Amino acid sequence: HFESKDALLENLLTVQTARFMEWLDSTAAQTPVERLCAVMEYISTGDMLLMRSVMRLGSGAMGAVMESRPEMQANHAHMLAAMDAIVTAGQADGSIVPDVPPRVVISAVWSLSTISLLPDSPPDSNAHTLMLLKRAIMLNP
Repeated sequence: HFESKDALLENLLTVQTARFMEWLDSTAAQTPVERLCAVMEYISTGDMLLMRSVMRLGSGAMGAVMESRPEMQANHAHMLAAMDAIVTAGQADGSIVPDVPPRVVISAVWSLSTISLLPDSPPDSNAHTLMLLKRAIMLNP
């Protein structure tokens, strides 16, 4: 039981961020493009579904919790820096287009991952969104 809704949200964000970072570290042997595709699949399934549902119900509350807790902001910044590093590595090795800022690529991954969550999306929408992501970010798809 939690003292407040904010305490519950803080716990959820902290746990989910830690799980994601642990999982992201486990993908280190993959290429940058493979890692981004894996991230897109990860955030559209499993543990992240709960987080995304909560975010839809109360994104304002989540934002307020994040803004009021410096350690959570630091965790989020660390997560974004790790994602930036993946994109930058792909740009350096020539697998990801060099003229798109890393944060735009990261936003595309997040946005495309929501397609499979739509009520009317086809069963194979993850495969199609992965194809779209690759076409959008790969230098030589």
